[in-house]
Amino acid sequence: MNEFCKKARAIIESVRSIAKSKLEGICLSRIKGLGIDIVDFREYVPGDDVRFIDWRITARSVDEKIIVREYSSERNINVHIVFDASYSLWFRNKLSTLIGALTLISYVGDRLGDRFTLHIVGIEESKSLLLNNPMEAPFILRKVICSGIRPVEFEIDKVYRFIGWRGRDVCLVFTDYAHVIDDLKRGVRCLKSTRSVGFIIAANFYELNVPFSNFMFIADVERPNTLVEGVVRDKVNLHILRYRNILEVLNVPYLTLYDLDDVKNNTLKVAKIYIMLRESAY
Repeated sequence: MNEFCKKARAIIESVRSIAKSKLEGICLSRIKGLGIDIVDFREYVPGDDVRFIDWRITARSVDEKIIVREYSSERNINVHIVFDASYSLWFRNKLSTLIGALTLISYVGDRLGDRFTLHIVGIEESKSLLLNNPMEAPFILRKVICSGIRPVEFEIDKVYRFIGWRGRDVCLVFTDYAHVIDDLKRGVRCLKSTRSVGFIIAANFYELNVPFSNFMFIADVERPNTLVEGVVRDKVNLHILRYRNILEVLNVPYLTLYDLDDVKNNTLKVAKIYIMLRESAY
């Protein structure tokens, strides 16, 4: 935890810098439409609604141009970010990977004018925080995680219970592969029955590539007092395949990321998951 807390702010700043350079101008400007917030002014062109003419600015125009107001679109959505901070996410660099991905997502959400609610789960006292600005998300997450929280098991099939759906809502889950398959299936179905859902999955080479020895003992990080005997490479691969199959069958967009470099090298793919998810809300 100490290592993560020392690096978290630097991770957020470096990923945000990459987001600004790679995502600037790629379908991320605030969408203009028939909302209530004025976002720009421009010269009148034939076909514009005369109700949008700004007569005060037009009267002050030195070249006698007619000026109209442009408004933000009402296509802004409510996004529920479910961030898993349970035991298994503390393995090696998985938390760093997910906070990097969250930084990218928060940048995109801010550019599109969306509203974020951050749900931090897999800790002794889960937290749900309505954010003033999406870009606060990674910093608030860092503050909560580094405040001495106690990680516990994350029951993904229970997550829908504390999400208060309203209007055009979507849910993006940040987690890993450490879920019982039946629990995952129930959880995703419950979420899908209400709103659109997507997954950002952190993985690590060392947990997914079991050594070639036929049998070994592996501590179950979600249940520290137990040992799982006879876990072999085929079983691990089968679990991952079943996990992905559930998401694909239920038409849930997802992306697996292996480390922070993977996040930085796949900036557009991370943004695409978010764009796909928000478009499904309409």
